[in-house]
Amino acid sequence: MEKSKNETYRFQRLYRNLYNPEFYWLAYKNIYANDGSMTAGADGTTIDGMGNERIERIILSLKDRSYQPKPARREYIAKKNSSKNAARFAMITIILNDSIW
Repeated sequence: MEKSKNETYRFQRLYRNLYNPEFYWLAYKNIYANDGSMTAGADGTTIDGMGNERIERIILSLKDRSYQPKPARREYIAKKNSSKNAARFAMITIILNDSIW
């Protein structure tokens, strides 16, 4: 049985993934392929500025424990095929650096 499928397994050393630049490039690849990936986050940045320098800054801030997650922006979007007074659902737009992981 794979460890990831075992509900009682406790993952160890997850930070080693966060210190690996390839982890961020894989996340970038998955985010960039989505519609709306060029939408600016709450801090005004887009995924367009991703590069090795930015990834290294993120990794360094994790290593020196200066990383602080930023608040997300909440937008309400009306459901499709519903009346004006229908319930709305929340969409959280996470700031780019936080959305990569």
